Amino acid sequence: MKRRNFLGAVGASLAALPLLKADDAWATNKSSTKSSATKKGTVKKPASATSSRTSASPAVDSSRVPLSASAFSAPQPPEEPWRGYELLIRIARLDTGGPARAWLPLALTHDTDWQRLRAHRWRGNFDRAGLERSDVDGMEIFGASWDKPPAPASNAAGAAPLLEIVSRIEVRERRFDLTRRYRAEEDAETLRRALRPLSFLADPARLRQSAEQIIGRVKDPLARGKAIYDWLLESRASFTAPENVGIATLFAQPEAIATAMPGAVDEGTATTLLFVGLCRAAGLPARPLFGCCVDSSRLSPSLGCSGQADEEGWLSAMPRCRAEFFAPGYGWIPVAPGEARQAILQDGGNLGESKSKLLKKLLFGFWEMNWIAFNAATEVVLPDSGNSALPFFTAPLAARSGGANGNGGWLEQPGAFAWRLAARRVDPDALPASPSVPEKAPEEKAGKPAAPAQAGEKE
Repeated sequence: MKRRNFLGAVGASLAALPLLKADDAWATNKSSTKSSATKKGTVKKPASATSSRTSASPAVDSSRVPLSASAFSAPQPPEEPWRGYELLIRIARLDTGGPARAWLPLALTHDTDWQRLRAHRWRGNFDRAGLERSDVDGMEIFGASWDKPPAPASNAAGAAPLLEIVSRIEVRERRFDLTRRYRAEEDAETLRRALRPLSFLADPARLRQSAEQIIGRVKDPLARGKAIYDWLLESRASFTAPENVGIATLFAQPEAIATAMPGAVDEGTATTLLFVGLCRAAGLPARPLFGCCVDSSRLSPSLGCSGQADEEGWLSAMPRCRAEFFAPGYGWIPVAPGEARQAILQDGGNLGESKSKLLKKLLFGFWEMNWIAFNAATEVVLPDSGNSALPFFTAPLAARSGGANGNGGWLEQPGAFAWRLAARRVDPDALPASPSVPEKAPEEKAGKPAAPAQAGEKE
């Protein structure tokens, strides 16, 4: 296909987005969600764990964060409406028999054209807790510690949980017009990091050979990314079965992968990670973005959250991985090969051939924002964990302090450690004004938890 025809086809698929429809899992819970969101009061701010936010300061302290604030940004129509969500992470069980620590992933700390953080609030029976900044891609983590064996969470009304944090976030659809070029620049260090081989993809030489076979003589970076994307969607092999992958095994570190993403790595996540690995092997800067699905999908049932919201409007969320790659003149291009493949495998019969083809084209350059991004970090070492690096960080983890741990240093799930991830839609007008990240205390910058607190919030 000629380049101009390829770009025209992509543009047409973006214009056809309203043709794809799916049911809305929130419809039946809209009234309960709205009322519960207004009933919830904010926790009183303790001086030790609260900092005020002002809209005048920059969203990221660039002297601390190696990843530029524009790195996740892409051209965005200004008329695209924002949707508000509250994201809940709650630790329900923490059986350690001694002192313990827990780490929770948080939403992107800096604003983008498609996601912006409004506030965090937290409570629990911990001894110390607070926000911690990792030196890996500017990732922000919530850490908590217990000096004695954590007391079991009480079901009594008003009782403090072991640990609970609620983040208020706004998102809007991320569209990228592939038929137009933009002046897009990126710093050399960011691009260099996005070319490093992923350690959890085995045999880089075979991966590079496969990438060369896929792209052939194609030189244009945008067309290279599209060739890899198409190859992954057309492949009939299961990327979660190492014996069928043929070009790379996603389980070079099977225990670490299982810890970083509880449960089996699904076909969608495997496809996305393989897309990033192939792009890097072909010389295209690319990176995975880890986050969670928080709403139903209007594109395909399997691309949204399933089930019904509870009486307070909370809908169970699930970890999900997306990707983006860098093309000069275009910047970072959002893609969702894993979701496209997942929808075709699970919903292909219901979607029909025409909608399946349209979905393939649409998810190259478009993200449906029923999803909240956490971070793009790989090789993550959690502060004060004493454990080796994780391939990535997408879900809560806990460990005993100063004692022997199972599962490579982490508490076994769900036996000794259990958590809940959920979300609910809220009115964006009720969320705080656009915040900025305040200057943190020296001990928090160094990865140490904030002063002792039972509750707190940051806006």
